[in-house]
Amino acid sequence: MKNILILLLITIFGIQFSESEQTALVKTNALPLATSENELFSVNIVVPEAVEANESFTINVELNNLTERAIEITTGDPVFYYLVRDSSGKTMNTITRKDVGIVQLLEKKDALTEKYPYRLKKPGVYEISAVAEFSLHVGDGKSRAYKMETDWKKIKVIE
Repeated sequence: MKNILILLLITIFGIQFSESEQTALVKTNALPLATSENELFSVNIVVPEAVEANESFTINVELNNLTERAIEITTGDPVFYYLVRDSSGKTMNTITRKDVGIVQLLEKKDALTEKYPYRLKKPGVYEISAVAEFSLHVGDGKSRAYKMETDWKKIKVIE
């Protein structure tokens, strides 16, 4: 009787231990919950330092996957929307998206890049930034929304 009781207790504790190990394995397969977007992603923008008035130039932006695994995100088209403001800080133009709900796979340590042509007509100093809004698929049909803005970059427009 005593042996059966001991065997029963070992079995119960063994099952609980197995379930704890499985829970830990499931958690390690999931993306970690980050305390900040910067632990999973980064965004960058590159614009020329100077252009002539009414000259076309390219805004280059990227959304970087900093994780060690491929991830699935839902974005718009384009992934970024762009903000342009003049030297007084007044927002002159917001370049928006044409489409939403596009699912994309972002490989580990890879980046989504975009090149957006733009033209500033009047001389002056301007600042340009880009914002990526997307949802990260975290499993079980759930997702987490992210909104990340690049640094503001100055561009001088000369005659």
